[in-house]
Amino acid sequence: MSVRKSSDGVVGSELAGYLVEALIGRGGMGAVYRAEEQSLGRKVALKVIASELAEDHRFRERFLRESRIAASLDHPHIVPIFQAGDEDGVLFLAMRYVEGIDLAKLVSREGALEPARAISLLEQVAEALDAAHEKGLVHRDVKPSNVLIAVAAGKEHCYLADFGLTKRTGSLSGVSAPGDVVGTLEYVAPEQITGDDVDARADVYSLACVLYECLTGQPPFPRATDVALLWAHVHEEPRRPSEARPELPKEVDGVLARALSKEPGRRYDSAGELVASAHTALGLVEMEPAPRARRRRTLPVVAALGALAAAALAFALLRDPGGGLSAVSPNSVGVIDPVTNELVAEVPVGIDPESIVAGAGAVWVANVADETVTRIDPVTRERGRTIDVGGYPSDLVVGGGAVWVALGALAELTRINQEQNVATSPTPALGKGVPCGAPRASIAIGAGAVWFACEAPELGRIDIRTSVARRVGLEAGLLTSLSAVLPQFADAAFGLESLWIVNRAGNSVIELDPTTIQRQREITVGKAPSAIAVGDGTLWVANFEDDTVTRITVTGRGQTVETDDFEVGDGPVDVAVGEGGVWVASSLDRTVTRLDGAMGEVVARIELGNEPQRLAAGAGSVWVSVRAPE
Repeated sequence: MSVRKSSDGVVGSELAGYLVEALIGRGGMGAVYRAEEQSLGRKVALKVIASELAEDHRFRERFLRESRIAASLDHPHIVPIFQAGDEDGVLFLAMRYVEGIDLAKLVSREGALEPARAISLLEQVAEALDAAHEKGLVHRDVKPSNVLIAVAAGKEHCYLADFGLTKRTGSLSGVSAPGDVVGTLEYVAPEQITGDDVDARADVYSLACVLYECLTGQPPFPRATDVALLWAHVHEEPRRPSEARPELPKEVDGVLARALSKEPGRRYDSAGELVASAHTALGLVEMEPAPRARRRRTLPVVAALGALAAAALAFALLRDPGGGLSAVSPNSVGVIDPVTNELVAEVPVGIDPESIVAGAGAVWVANVADETVTRIDPVTRERGRTIDVGGYPSDLVVGGGAVWVALGALAELTRINQEQNVATSPTPALGKGVPCGAPRASIAIGAGAVWFACEAPELGRIDIRTSVARRVGLEAGLLTSLSAVLPQFADAAFGLESLWIVNRAGNSVIELDPTTIQRQREITVGKAPSAIAVGDGTLWVANFEDDTVTRITVTGRGQTVETDDFEVGDGPVDVAVGEGGVWVASSLDRTVTRLDGAMGEVVARIELGNEPQRLAAGAGSVWVSVRAPE
């Protein structure tokens, strides 16, 4: 650590047996000094809490409580706490003094780090976090300035500091008040902003922010104001790392996208898993020593045979003894026979397939990473044309004589002529030059229009006949909320003479009258709803955090609705109605659950082996898009 002069009267004084020598730095909670513990003669970092905080009874209780918890951590990559206390009304924390530099200063001085160095440093931080999480503790303020780097024997050794803000998982002891945001804004997890439950996955998110900054030289959401920064954490997607720093491999984009997911359940289960995935994505896997020259001649044959054997083994593992499939390969569409409830085929598609729809004589799949749509013949179950659409194809819908594609990143709508298999020039969905604010958008078709729901949020109406688009979110009353959290549109569907929009932030579904373009009502569903489907006079909503689907029975506009919740798989991300059932794709346990729509009972659960994204029921089968592992 570097030190500097101070004129605050603390330097040169004695506090609780510590002789204060120099100021190290200041932060929102107070100042940190280099001091000497007089009884032992050792150097310490002495944190002195700001007087305005120390005078707050609630903060004082929290500080002393959490410091005792933090002192219980004993790990080579965690700065040990020697003592915490109250000396004549002054709150202090004595920690090991680390001679070196913090990660924030390192990145500020050198810019983006070499990937190998970034991973080497953050592997150590991940070890510290996972050790704390095993004890049920959450740091809640993981940031570069809390990563201290010392050099020993020519190697960089990291310490994670400032566990004084730690919180025991599940604690209800009142360590912070409702509305408090604990953490540093550039690295704070969305659930810390919205006031939802905070657990170890918040630290995984913050560590991902730190990793992003180490690799690109800037945090994932560089914003001019705190309000814009908070909004971005909750509602926006960061710029892809490979765009911010083109020499980075695109594989790292998927790793950080998962780790920075708004929904905790979509993130990595541990900090170590995140860093290990980044290690692999960056191509830092350790190589075997080169073989001796006399054996090189045989290597191509051995390698070829090995590749063939691996392919044969993979094919065998995907097949069950009965001749069906036991798993769906990544970047493919799995086909489920609704008669037998079994996987019967898979169709390879593009990279990172998401939205899927059956209609217009085909099955259509939007491939996000390569910005294409794949056409599948539902009879032969073979892949047909691949159509370039550009942008970020986040959703599909069939109707009005075309296949419509939402390009969420550009807030544009394009359509595919199914006869010619070509996409038309895109139309601005919200009006010329108006962005979506987030890459994801959902679309629905009905009442003579395509409805374009931005996640950010915003709503556009595009007339099918004239292609004229206009923004209608504000006039429809959709952009306001009774709570402090703005709406976040996760999905949209048209049916029962209304447009239905899933508000993930509000745990609700909003009904819109398509004629008057006015909001009608808002129906409460489960936690973190992710998708909606309409069929057989009911609505079905997948609730990601609750592991449920909500059935909404609607008797008529303005009439009372009935809701019922049914348990499905772990982390439901999509729902479809058709082919004799209600089908729910769950990403965390990698299954599709079939429900009896009338009784709400589970009829079957189909294992996919890899993570599903979306599904469609139609053309005699159930179709599930499956992504590559991250």
